[in-house]
This record gives sequence, structure tokens and C-alpha cells, in this order.
Amino acid sequence: MERNENATVEFVEKISELVKAENEPFHVENVLGKTFVNKRWYEVEKNKPEIMKLHSLKSLVDFVKTTVENNNCNLTLPLVIEASYTTMLVHTSLADDSSRVTIATVEPIKPDINFGRFIDIHNFIIQLQTCFADTENKKMLLDTIKYISTEAKVETVDNGISNTVTATTGVSLKKEISIPPIVKLVGYRTYREIEQPETMYLLRAEDGGKLALFEADGGEWQCVAQKRVSEYLYSELSEQIDSGKVVIMG
Repeated sequence: MERNENATVEFVEKISELVKAENEPFHVENVLGKTFVNKRWYEVEKNKPEIMKLHSLKSLVDFVKTTVENNNCNLTLPLVIEASYTTMLVHTSLADDSSRVTIATVEPIKPDINFGRFIDIHNFIIQLQTCFADTENKKMLLDTIKYISTEAKVETVDNGISNTVTATTGVSLKKEISIPPIVKLVGYRTYREIEQPETMYLLRAEDGGKLALFEADGGEWQCVAQKRVSEYLYSELSEQIDSGKVVIMG
């Protein structure tokens, strides 16, 4: 019985503490460099700038220059830019409480290119014309595949090294077309401010005249693109880098 009475007393005391705390006036306290309110001890976050969503290297450069010049929000410098051929992030340096604030994201605007999937000849030509830069290799490829663009029947022979496509028109007219196994093309796959890297593709055809491009460079184009992005940023932000206000990572 005594044990139950003690448990009841502890329960009542706990309820009293909670009621008392709930009725206390609102106030804030600083604990280990962080600000909390006494109501359930929610942390009060510091003012943080809205994350900017950018889509080009030029807009990134302009944003960084303006930010470090004005620094209206008292951001912790230097700004750290995660350089990449694709999505990039801009962070502040570590604050006294080891926190870091992301102030911008950058993502290139680029077409959606079908790789590793067979598509009909008409859509393949449209993709070549709209998603790849005009080069001599592109022109040669278009000249090669144009013979099967309107044929009623297309047959292919693939020996693992090259494709032979036979396009048939009407009853007796045939034209044999040799499809190169590897083609080098320049696709729009990263930021337009830099030179788009040339990439090797494995070109394959299947019965019915469908064609597909498969990446064949082991991702080398990504390394080239990232290097060019970094070089662009180092060039355009050289003054801010030299003054210690910006750091490029990547």
C-alpha cells in the first residue's frame, strides 16, 4: 500500500510541475549558443535567407558576386560552391555552432535525351536535330540514316561489330546502309556557358528501323564537363576567390 501511495504522490507532483510550467510567462533562453523558448523548448532558428533556384552559370556568378559584396544577412564567409556538371549547391562556411546554410541551388536546363532505348527513325532524327550540336559527325549520321526514314520494311544484320540495314521500297528496290558502330556526338547535357563535351555512343538498329544510342565512354564526358564548369567559375570569380570570400569545391 505504501508503494502505491508514493507512486500516486509522484504522479501528482509531476502533473503540478507541468501545469506550473504551462502557466509560466513566455521567455527565451540561450543554451550552448542556441536559442530556445520555454514552451516545450522549441528551438528558435536564426534568420535564414530563402534558397535561390538558379539555372545557369552566369546567374550563379552574378548571385555570388552580389551576395559577398552586400552580405545583408551576415552570412558566414567564404561561400562554398559545390561545382558539378549537373546540380550544384552554394553553402555558407561553418558558423560557431558548426551549422552551415545552403543559400542557392543551380541546375542546368537541358533536353531529355533517350539513351539506351530504341525509338522509331522519325523521333530519332528529331532527337538528333534538337538535342545535339551541329557537327560533321551529326551531319554524316543524318545522311546515313535518311535512307530508312520512309521505308516500308527494314531488316538488320548485326555481327557485333557493325550493323547492316537493308531498306526495301516497293517490290524490288533495295539499298544497303552500313551503320557505324561508334559515333561521336555533342549532346546538350550540361550548362550552355561551357563547351559541351563530345561523347562516344554505340549506335544500334533493330528490325523495323528503330535506332538507339548507348553511352560508350565510361562516363568520361562527365569528368570533362565538370572540369570545364570549375574552370569557368575560377575564371569568373577569380577576384572573390583571391580575396578569400569564395571557395570552389570540385
